[in-house]
This record gives sequence, structure tokens and C-alpha cells, in this order.
Amino acid sequence: QTMELGVFQLTQGLKSEAFNSFSMAFQKHKDAYCGLHAALLADELELTSQRDDLLAQVSAVWSRDLGIAELANFFQRMLLKPEATEWNAIWFQSLLAQVSDGNPTNYYYFAGKFLEQRGQDKWATVYLQSAASSSATNKYNCVLAAQHLRSQNKKINSLRNRELDAGYDQAKQLSKKAAYLIQAGKREEAIKIFDEILKLKPDLALILINRGQMHEALKNYPAAIADYKKAIEIDPDSWLPHNNLAFLYAASEQDELRNGAQALEHAQKASDLLPTKYWLTYSALAVAYAETGQFEKAIEMQSQAQQLIPESDRIEAARRLKLFKEGKPYRRSADKK
Repeated sequence: QTMELGVFQLTQGLKSEAFNSFSMAFQKHKDAYCGLHAALLADELELTSQRDDLLAQVSAVWSRDLGIAELANFFQRMLLKPEATEWNAIWFQSLLAQVSDGNPTNYYYFAGKFLEQRGQDKWATVYLQSAASSSATNKYNCVLAAQHLRSQNKKINSLRNRELDAGYDQAKQLSKKAAYLIQAGKREEAIKIFDEILKLKPDLALILINRGQMHEALKNYPAAIADYKKAIEIDPDSWLPHNNLAFLYAASEQDELRNGAQALEHAQKASDLLPTKYWLTYSALAVAYAETGQFEKAIEMQSQAQQLIPESDRIEAARRLKLFKEGKPYRRSADKK
């Protein structure tokens, strides 16, 4: 109910009150949607420290809401290095093709409002129009985008029959099919679907990463490495392919594949690209340090990961920490699927 109150207050132009409502809802439920609304309202109200703190907190719920966490981390990068970090429309479309129905509309609104505050009116208008004319008319952000554009005396585009443009919508539907196949353990079939998507939209870096992860699970390491490197070529600011390469080079069960120096380079790059670190980046640094024989640093990084790691992964994380304390590197199991 606090979230709905915040939306109502926004429609009435009560930004300070809406900020308080969304902040309360986020602190109570750790709902990333409410947290990002609160952060963007803080941005408008020039509450800089609150904005930055909220963006960091939203990024930290990565395990629960990857999409919004990634968006919040990108916003942080733009704020920290405004001259060096440009808006990446290709990355954004790649993200939209991965999220569940309804979320593209929400993300369009969030990106539009953030970019509007940065004076990037071209993309701001594109995204706010996309939210306002979305087929997902049941989404609060669709209504909020429409109201915001009307307040600027801007005509709203005609209602679309899909959330994304035709090519990206098809990629999104295929991505959902691939996700179902992965859940069913049908990795080879999922790879074929990813192949289809990449023929349709070869610039979708996240799809390349997903395909690489399937190749890696099937122990087709050369194909996995090629996909991760291609993803980096398309989107040099993407942390995930660097993180995946770090694990491959540090912890592979194949001796000829391991390369501690490369592992550490990629792990550090992944970490540097994220203003708010994820437990996975600390874990990648830990296994890379261990592979290079720097066990004190490995223990330090793994201990950092332990503080953030979800319950489901804590047993494996504790096993790694024990290995590092014994002066042993981490190795993936040769029969692990």
C-alpha cells in the first residue's frame, strides 16, 4: 500500500511525499522498483546523498532483481564519471530483451527520468514515449510517463501493440523460450535458440554471455571464451563477461586453460566496472588471487563475498574459504555440470 500511495502522490505532483513513501516501501520490503523510484525522486529534489545511497542499496539487491540492480549500477557510473560514461543504448536494449513482461515499460520510465535530469533530452523523450505508449497499460510507470509528458505539453505517441520494437520483441520471446529450456536442463537446445537471437540481433551482448555460459556448462570452453570476448568487444563496460573469464582462467579443471595473471586481470576489471560490488565479483577476485598464490588477498575477498552471498550459495562459499585458508586454490569439479 505504501508503494501505491507513492504512485498516487506522484500523480498529484507531491514529490517530497512520494519520495518518503517509496523510501519507506523500499526499506521495509527491499523492493528494487520502489528503491529506484525513491532514488530518481531524490535526484529531482537535489537530495544528492540520499540519491547516491539509494542507488547503491538498489544495486546491492542484485541477487533478487538483476535488471534494476544493473540499471542502478549504470546510473551510478554515469554520476561518478559524467564526462567518461555515455549512455549505452545498445546495452539497454540488451537488458530489456532479458527481463520479464512489464519490466521494459518500467525500465523505459526509469531511464527516461534519469536521462532527463542529465540533460539528455533525445533519449529521455524516446524512453518516456516508449513507456507512455507501451502495450503494458496496467503498469504504473506507463501512467506516470504519460502524465509527465502531458505536463510538458508533449503529444503522446499512439499505443503500441508490444512493449519492444519488433526485432527486439522477437528476441525477447525467443529468450524466454531459451530460459525455459535451460530450466529443463536442455542446454544444447537453448544454445540453438541463442543462435537464432544473435542472427536476428547480433549486438545483444547479454545473449552472447548467456550462450557462453551454456557452452561453459557443457565444457566447450573455447566457444565460451569466444562468446565472452565478443560480448566485451560489443560492450567494453560489461562486467559479467570479465567475471566469467576470471573464473574460467582461475578455476578450470583443465590445466592448460588456467592462467592466473589473466584471471586476475579480468576479475579486477569486472570489479572496477561496478560502483556497487556484487558477491560474484568478490568471489572472482578471490579465486584469481588464490590461483596466483596470493592467499591472504584470496581470504580477504572471499570473506567480503561471504557477507553478501545468498543463503543458497553459502555452503560452497565456505568450502572455498576453507581451501584458501589451507593455502589451496579453488578448482571446479571435473564432473560438474
